[in-house]
Amino acid sequence: MRACYISPVHKPVICRDRICPVTLTSTLVDRSICREWGWIPVALYRQMVAEGRINPAFAPPFTSARNQYVAFPSIPNLELLGLFRKFPNRGILPLLEYHDAILRNDSELSVAERELIAAYVSSLNDCHYCFSAHRDHAKAWGVPAEVFGHVQIDLDHPFIDERLRPVMAFVRRLTVDPAGTGPVDADAVYAAGFTEEGLFDIISVTALYNFMNRILEGAGIKRHVRVMDMTDEMRRKYRYTHLWKTISRDTAKADQSDN
Repeated sequence: MRACYISPVHKPVICRDRICPVTLTSTLVDRSICREWGWIPVALYRQMVAEGRINPAFAPPFTSARNQYVAFPSIPNLELLGLFRKFPNRGILPLLEYHDAILRNDSELSVAERELIAAYVSSLNDCHYCFSAHRDHAKAWGVPAEVFGHVQIDLDHPFIDERLRPVMAFVRRLTVDPAGTGPVDADAVYAAGFTEEGLFDIISVTALYNFMNRILEGAGIKRHVRVMDMTDEMRRKYRYTHLWKTISRDTAKADQSDN
């Protein structure tokens, strides 16, 4: 049995075969939460409180750690580009190439849909940086601005149609309860018209952004700060490996100055 805690002081209780991150069974308004979720991310927990699915009287007083955590004090004004500049030989180029392969190469999912998945995963993980970055990319590729809230996706928006709903359900399950992902989740994606290649792309984007969320959060990069202004047209031409050109150029300059 798995337990994943929302906060160190917030004790979970066992309900059926799940561990629910609530202090008492009486906190639950909607008991289906126990059956549906193995554990609940902070952002989703807040959303459930707002929707009345969890009694707000028992909601824990979350304390945001944003802007309070510095993992790499040697990097001034830390953001993603600075982090990658610091460690260029730690697989950064292959990582950016993987981004291009998963997010920009041909797929049964449009670029807009894949960027939307990246933003959705980031919303479930409460990763402000990745959510903001991929929200902007998704909007540039045609996802309506109304789909996005504050580190939140409106799953009831018409853009998320019958074809996309099982995709988003799969993404949610794989993010919040990876070991619970099973044939029912996959079959729903297939029933929506996707092939095994399409499902693999869904899995890949989901896995990549769970990984990237943890890179950003682990490094202490809690807020998205634009290092350059990009028009929608620029975003549509953008490849993630373009970032490597900037990193390589800056690294070469640093090497020259050291010599």
